[in-house]
Amino acid sequence: MRRRGLGLVAYWNLAAGFLSGKYRPGMREVSGSRSEEGWLFPYEHFHPQADEVLRSLLDEADKLAVNPAAMAIAWVKAKTGVTSTLVGARTLEQLKSSLEADRLELPEEVVERLDSVSELSARYPRWMEEGQTARREGAISIE
Repeated sequence: MRRRGLGLVAYWNLAAGFLSGKYRPGMREVSGSRSEEGWLFPYEHFHPQADEVLRSLLDEADKLAVNPAAMAIAWVKAKTGVTSTLVGARTLEQLKSSLEADRLELPEEVVERLDSVSELSARYPRWMEEGQTARREGAISIE
């Protein structure tokens, strides 16, 4: 995408509301929300890092005194190649929270912290390719 000069329109920026601020680490249901009705991801689909990502997002939003939903959307907007984000809301209050992201510019260190805690481990073939040059060079000894 980057090589071709294409942009990305991101959606599901709040992970079905998980990053909206109404959840706390360890919570998977909130009274009065769709999660109470079973609309959130089934527990087995939550990534092991989900609570740490949420905890970090809430901490950073608190430090900057901003809405967690706006923080999450601004974080997505800060990614290279993201040209726009789609937001969805059931209520006017949710929409207002999401639209706050338009005026929010996150400090680089905040983006780096959130990126760090949310980074996924490499999967095949990437894990195999990483370090392949060093392994090849180490396999041959030329004197």
